[in-house]
Amino acid sequence: MKDLPEGFEFGEGGGAGGGYCFRVGAGSPAMFQYIPSGPTVETPPALGGQAAANLTDSPGAATVAIQTVWKLSPEGYAALKDALAARYPDAPSPLVGMAALSSVTGRLLVGEGGPVIGPKDSSGSEPWRIVLQETVPQGGKAALLGAFGGQTGVLTLVYSGTLVLDETVRARIFGDLAPAIRALAPEPDGGGGDGGGGLFSWGRRKPPHEDRPKKPQPTLALCRDEIARQIAAGALKQTVERSPNAPQALVSNVTDALTERIAQQLLGALPDVGGSAGSITGFNIDQSNSGSESVSYAIERRTDLGAWFARNNGGALIHRTSITISAP
Repeated sequence: MKDLPEGFEFGEGGGAGGGYCFRVGAGSPAMFQYIPSGPTVETPPALGGQAAANLTDSPGAATVAIQTVWKLSPEGYAALKDALAARYPDAPSPLVGMAALSSVTGRLLVGEGGPVIGPKDSSGSEPWRIVLQETVPQGGKAALLGAFGGQTGVLTLVYSGTLVLDETVRARIFGDLAPAIRALAPEPDGGGGDGGGGLFSWGRRKPPHEDRPKKPQPTLALCRDEIARQIAAGALKQTVERSPNAPQALVSNVTDALTERIAQQLLGALPDVGGSAGSITGFNIDQSNSGSESVSYAIERRTDLGAWFARNNGGALIHRTSITISAP
């Protein structure tokens, strides 16, 4: 798997205010997908914008419950639209959406080498909601208390998923194949009479065409090479349309297969024209070939929840009880 498709960063990294954007497909209108920089704690309207999280501390263990999402904030979406307008001024009204991820899971890393809460499966679609809930023993409780109090580096929210893009390539070769036919067709036999020195005889000298090296017998390899020369010379033209993240190997496979097909056509035409190749003034062709391949990317994003709680009054989400919570 690859890390990321070709794209660009936008907005403020490290949370819902920024992310990574990439183009998908090669058609019009232009289509883009984005991956938010990091998952975050949900602040649902039903809670008045308060974080959907709580930590219950006891003389023994502690219980933690955090409802998380992976989405772009309104500010992040506005930053994305501005970035697209600046980068693609000729792409009016682009279609923009969250990356089509699959197998999205979330987990909490508690402390340095401490317990891991999760992984748990997400809701299956944007905003990829997950509730991470666990009873944490004394060894991890200090990290949780520190994170809710705004300490960084002790509680990390990690989201992972898979992105699969269907990449496509279409190649086309068109133009006049006549120059290639003339270049490869065997030369006509050059009869010169009885060679006895008559008025129209070359006598003991060879006719001028016999002084030139004979053309090699046409082969498929020679036909492939000649097609490449005619493309370079402009008699044939080649175009390649590819989606933004199409692998180079796919491009090569599609173009090579098209060249091979035309080379076979060229090789098959040479015996038919025989010695009359010089009189051929036009042999137009227009052929295309296409291919597709699924490319997978392993996506992972992390957020330091200590920093998030520091900005969102995480200390108010800590509740203490005198009743001992037993460690799992």
